[in-house]
Amino acid sequence: MNTRSNGNHVDLMRNAPIDAEKRPPWLVGGHRLHKHIPWYRGKKGDEMEPETLALCDFIENNLFTNPFNIVLDCHSGFGFEDRLWFPFAYSKKPIYHLSEIYALKRLLNQTYPHLNYVFEPQSKHYTAHGDLWDYLYLKSFEKNTIFLPLTMEMGSWRWVKKNPRQLASISGLFNPTIPHRLKRVLRQHIVLMEFLIRAVRSYQNWQPLAEKRAHLHSEAVRYWYWYWYRHTDRNLNGYTMGFSQRLGAGSTPLGDVSPIVLPKRWKRQRVVLRPTRCGRAISFEKPKQHLCNRRSYPRPL
Repeated sequence: MNTRSNGNHVDLMRNAPIDAEKRPPWLVGGHRLHKHIPWYRGKKGDEMEPETLALCDFIENNLFTNPFNIVLDCHSGFGFEDRLWFPFAYSKKPIYHLSEIYALKRLLNQTYPHLNYVFEPQSKHYTAHGDLWDYLYLKSFEKNTIFLPLTMEMGSWRWVKKNPRQLASISGLFNPTIPHRLKRVLRQHIVLMEFLIRAVRSYQNWQPLAEKRAHLHSEAVRYWYWYWYRHTDRNLNGYTMGFSQRLGAGSTPLGDVSPIVLPKRWKRQRVVLRPTRCGRAISFEKPKQHLCNRRSYPRPL
């Protein structure tokens, strides 16, 4: 078909019943304008497409019954580097299992330091409506399981400088057109897939313990989400609790999420701990200096 959509012209990766918190990029983030425009979500209120429902049924029946799961969704073509994205796509908030994601990243870097995958949340680049993996991750809160969906965006733009003629076709923007280069791109990710298979089989050996989750969560927030926390006053526990309530799953135990430890160089922000209905919550007070003064903001590590 040479399209992103199914026979009904619906983009399956924009078809889940979940909306972005803020306005995503026009068209690319999902829309309901017309079915012949790419990234079409489908009509509002309609049931998900049969392909989407089939995937959701498979995940719920075969994966949610296991204590630990990792899913790798391979996408062709984005940028000049290979990227591993994790939820969320509909929001810039950190996910509840951020400590497990950060532990997996460290394990990958220690095991295969020569693999140059950029491990990051998808929302760092853009947000989107109807992301299927966001929907399934939130759905997993209803089960007693850890479900970590990853999306691999293959950096196929690097082949454009070797073969500029492939820009003449739309598929050339996302895939190498020369056959031996296409095989080389697919071959170089076999190591990652083997690593993830072994990581799932031995997850008890590297999964963070309860007493270490808070520390890893703190490091992950400083590593990935400093740009979000430094400009706003957020209640981390309250947000994560809202995810499960939105799906009718009730509250989620979040006592091991806080506190978040700031580095010493962040001197102009003050940490405030205040009680909430689900335990302690962390928030940051904005600096008193004018917002245009760069020195009033903490710098990333």
